[in-house]
Amino acid sequence: MAKSVVSELPPPPTISNTPDYPVYVPGESITITCASSRRDTAGRFQLRKDSNLLTSSTRSDTTFTHRITDLRADVDNTYTCVMLVQVSARWLPSAPSRAIHIRVIERPRPPTISKTPDYPVYVPGESIILTCASPRRDTAGRFQLRKDSNLLTNSTGSHTTFTHRITELTADMDSTYTCIMLVHVSARWLPSLPSPAVHIRVTERPSPPNISKIPDYPVYLPGESVTITCASSRRDTAGRFLLRKDSNLLTSSTGNHTAFTHRITDLMAGVDNTYTCTMLVRASARWLPSPPSPVIHIRVTDPSALQSSQSTCNATFILCKVRHGQHLHLRHVLCTSLLGWLPSPPSPAIHIRVTELPQPPTIAKTPDYPVYVPGESVTITCTSSQRDTAGRFQLRKDSNLLTSSTGSHTTFTHRITDLRADVDNNYTCVMLVHAYARWLSSPPSPGIHIRVTDPPSRPIISKSPDHLVYFPGERITMTCRVGRLGEAGLFLLMKDSMPLTNSTEVQSHFTYHMVEINRSTVGNYACFFLTQINGRWIKSPVGEPLRIIVTGM
Repeated sequence: MAKSVVSELPPPPTISNTPDYPVYVPGESITITCASSRRDTAGRFQLRKDSNLLTSSTRSDTTFTHRITDLRADVDNTYTCVMLVQVSARWLPSAPSRAIHIRVIERPRPPTISKTPDYPVYVPGESIILTCASPRRDTAGRFQLRKDSNLLTNSTGSHTTFTHRITELTADMDSTYTCIMLVHVSARWLPSLPSPAVHIRVTERPSPPNISKIPDYPVYLPGESVTITCASSRRDTAGRFLLRKDSNLLTSSTGNHTAFTHRITDLMAGVDNTYTCTMLVRASARWLPSPPSPVIHIRVTDPSALQSSQSTCNATFILCKVRHGQHLHLRHVLCTSLLGWLPSPPSPAIHIRVTELPQPPTIAKTPDYPVYVPGESVTITCTSSQRDTAGRFQLRKDSNLLTSSTGSHTTFTHRITDLRADVDNNYTCVMLVHAYARWLSSPPSPGIHIRVTDPPSRPIISKSPDHLVYFPGERITMTCRVGRLGEAGLFLLMKDSMPLTNSTEVQSHFTYHMVEINRSTVGNYACFFLTQINGRWIKSPVGEPLRIIVTGM
């Protein structure tokens, strides 16, 4: 009779969950690991959910993992592992491992976010307060303030509100901001979904307007009149104007214009005031104030104070109107105690010769793009329109002198490096030609336009399924998406900094399927996004890369 063999049951395996939280929220993922309690003992594993078989391994190993993705609300289960060890052609089951508990509850409701003052657009130097608030008065927690999805600051302690003050706004603070609230439940701080976003848009102040007075005298007499003109420094920019007298508001324009005039009549003796203009430009439903214009001075003097007690005063000269063709005459006049002006005989004549102005030069820019992005450079070239004519060049930006050449040449170049955002200017060239001991100025060249716009937002890349490692033969779908709602363009998918593929039509996202992956698939993947602005394709910064790892079976 055969002798029976009795073997001990294998010891129960260990079980663990990563991450190990006391409670979870919907959408999170968890990895359950069953492991042999003896390093030298391998077997098959069974994972049980509430005592029912959930899944099992298909080969003999010392560990087995199972990932649960996208947890659903109201999940409340216990999980155990059983290990089967092969002894004499039979699979012997161990006792179950200790149990782990996975409980899923609803996320806290997202907080609210607000900004004070609540402007649609801001200018550098202003301040703003961001406030995160609990959606329920009786619920407190910790707050995280995020800028473009990156943590900016967070609260300490548990509160129902949290405020953050941003002083001296700058252009790099132009971003979207959201709040996340963390509520303490079952020894874990549970994060809410992000609040609705608020956008802080920072734009440059309008350029200061120009100011002028007609007639432009250094001093005026009582009873005279003067007209003050405020004008936009850019011909294509209109707005409202404020005219200030000694820093106090004197008058303002109504409506939207590129110039505004104010006439002061019947000037009085003793007046001595300064005047400036400020321009208000409409941007995103807000009137943005410019810095003040340069100052003009209006001073009125009393002529009686100049009257001399002597019978005569110092002589002066006046220039008479043109007579005898192109000859001008200078007359010598004397003032008397009666303030009468006595004319002298005419002076010797002077000759005025009129010649044609030089022809305007040509102007060009290299590279000749309809629009540029920050950080690029452009070279502007002024060239004489006649090859045998040399001269000096003046390069003007929005009618103001930017730079000039030294010496006499037929061409002149000026390079603008590291272009800044929001640049929008017109450039012209003027050529000065030496003739008869005088530098004659040409009319300005045609204008060229240099406009700088922000590049598209950085795209986002994702992979599905989202595993840490993959096995040969599996399939992966890569997706590139725009970083800002409303954008659309072309996508370029890179692998290890080399182009892999690209989209062929304008869209807001692009997918690429990799089937039957193998070890050559291993690498870092990232996306570029290109959008067309004024006929030019502008490339975004490269998106954050993700890595694909393929291991052997």
